[in-house]
Amino acid sequence: MVSTGSGISLLILTLIIIGLDSSINMYFFLLIAIITMIPILVQIGFEKKYAKNPNEYLLTILGMAITVVIMGTLLFILSPRF
Repeated sequence: MVSTGSGISLLILTLIIIGLDSSINMYFFLLIAIITMIPILVQIGFEKKYAKNPNEYLLTILGMAITVVIMGTLLFILSPRF
């Protein structure tokens, strides 16, 4: 699973790049968000299909939701122009 730390580090890198050039901020942020979420969505699909516990994928969805809330909060706090 993509760790929360790597997601937060991607967010910080994105904020640095947004600060350098504000014309690409939204498109670049959406690209980073999509690239970060693809492996998690693949993991959820495999867990739903192959896990011994049929509800194990729900824990991964919960972790992804918590990560999105943390990253959104940090984005709101650290980037007032966004």
